[in-house]
Amino acid sequence: MIAQVEFYDNTSDLIDKAIAVVGYLFNTIAIEAQDPIIVSQPRRLCALNGTRVGTIDFGISYEDKMKVVLACFMMASVLVYGQEKNDTILSYANNSSASFNTEQAMSNAECGPRIRKSWDRLTNLEKEIYLEAIAKSMDDGLYSQFVEVHTEELTASEAHQTCMFLYWHRLLLLGFENMLRSYGGVFSCITIPYWNYVDHNARFLNGLCDSMEDCALILRELGGSRRGSRRSIEINGTPIRGSDYRCISSFPLNHFCEDTTRASSDCAGCVPRGPWSEIPFPPTASISSLLRQLYETPTITGVAENLEQGLHNTIHNALSGAMAFLEAPSDPIFWSHHASLDLLHSIFYHCVVGDDTRFRADQIKMNDPHQFLECSRRMPLPSDRAVDQETLMAQSQPVMRSGGATGLSPTSVWNPNHALYRYFANLPRQYLEVSDIRNLGPLTYNYELVGLLQDMYTRCVDLDLISSSISGMGRRLDEETSDYLGPVLVKDMGEKQAFAENLWFPKVLEQTMTFFSSFQHPNETAELGTSSVGEVLKEMEKMTCLFYQMCRGPVQDFTAEFRQNFANARMTPCSRVIADIEAGRDSIKIPNWKEIMLESLPCETKAHKKDSSS
Repeated sequence: MIAQVEFYDNTSDLIDKAIAVVGYLFNTIAIEAQDPIIVSQPRRLCALNGTRVGTIDFGISYEDKMKVVLACFMMASVLVYGQEKNDTILSYANNSSASFNTEQAMSNAECGPRIRKSWDRLTNLEKEIYLEAIAKSMDDGLYSQFVEVHTEELTASEAHQTCMFLYWHRLLLLGFENMLRSYGGVFSCITIPYWNYVDHNARFLNGLCDSMEDCALILRELGGSRRGSRRSIEINGTPIRGSDYRCISSFPLNHFCEDTTRASSDCAGCVPRGPWSEIPFPPTASISSLLRQLYETPTITGVAENLEQGLHNTIHNALSGAMAFLEAPSDPIFWSHHASLDLLHSIFYHCVVGDDTRFRADQIKMNDPHQFLECSRRMPLPSDRAVDQETLMAQSQPVMRSGGATGLSPTSVWNPNHALYRYFANLPRQYLEVSDIRNLGPLTYNYELVGLLQDMYTRCVDLDLISSSISGMGRRLDEETSDYLGPVLVKDMGEKQAFAENLWFPKVLEQTMTFFSSFQHPNETAELGTSSVGEVLKEMEKMTCLFYQMCRGPVQDFTAEFRQNFANARMTPCSRVIADIEAGRDSIKIPNWKEIMLESLPCETKAHKKDSSS
């Protein structure tokens, strides 16, 4: 139910009201007003112009609570949600001569650099604001418009299994972020939070958690996979059903509508998800696999293909539900998943292309295979675009269009008549302009990096440096050599624990490097050559795959459903590795690989330990 909002324009001094509310929140003191209400264990607070806010976890310090309250009053709107039958809101505002609404207060505020942070490092209030923005966009139909873009046939053929996979989704994320920010007020500075599955996967590898949902806070706080009914729904006419799916109705998914043609009363109010609490993390999220995906074939086509066929597809496949369909943006985790892929490309760009490429001539950029390579389109363009009708190139204008729930008569998001035009109008209209997130003019953005992701950025593909950094907790935080907006490199409070969970990697890496060095240079000490680095990365991934199969498995291949929906006939990277080894087509070259892995990683998991102790 949408709560009733009451504003009091001629009450006592704002400071007195602030003291009253603070005292009420922390000491359960009754507040006197025109229609006083009793709030037991207040759960919701602040900041959204009298609109409903999701639940805020008040399991925080007194100091942090005070900061939240004062921040709300600075925006002249404090909302305390009651638990009475009408869920009445007691709202205090300044008198009319001095009052201003939240949007006005924030409209002229400087957001500062656009920095995307890991969900794990958002404050409770930041999480609430993001989830509320998602709910608002679902309510007004804009969210469904983005789902329709991703499912339009010609658009989808360009967005997937092409050399522009990463760049196309970069533009989609920017448009979505612009849309969320357009709500103004506290929403003005939103950035899409990324999913740090690299560190989450490390916890899974160490047996500290037993499923994706258990390991990843973001999956639980975006609604999880348990609170819902076993029902199927149609999204834009596509049935989303599975024997183990639940349609999850946790906030903000209870605002979801299947298409833009339905009345709000006819919307499902839920999003289908697979059993996240039962499925293992795919091995492609491990650092050993990611290093191979980024650097095995260091061209834009190579890294795009490796990330799409590796991390991208295996995460979609593992989460299943709506995420196993082209309707994947229906689930808010889609946006954080693709923000993580975008982050990984930014690491590749920094390490392989370089830091300052702003002043390179376009022709030089187009001739750099690390930035651009031409590739065939999966579907030809209409004949009026003859230049790049069958070939994607740096100068191509991205195909990003939709035609409503039916898909008929699709129009481009750059058409002024499109419902999403205002969010894409200021975005680049050539792929040539989007290769570097630090060179997008007013849209320039970057990421806050912690843990393994920070090491991948600062150490690049230097395996010796990666090894010493992780094992010694060292840092080589190089300053950016220009006025680019670089990433924010932070020391997270949980970093020591994260490093403890990743000590397996430098140990295994060191022994693998030693093997290849002695194999190639038995009589001398020599650094690994480029080809050897590639071999080391492949061997590390093979060892990780076999460890998964032995201790965390079995490794899951793509489902038939996913293959059909994403037109993908391939195997997952680890499924292919295991099949090749079992068939004798390949082998692990390190003779004592099992001992090396088991010396650093337990075969037991948290669940196994519980079972054995009971």
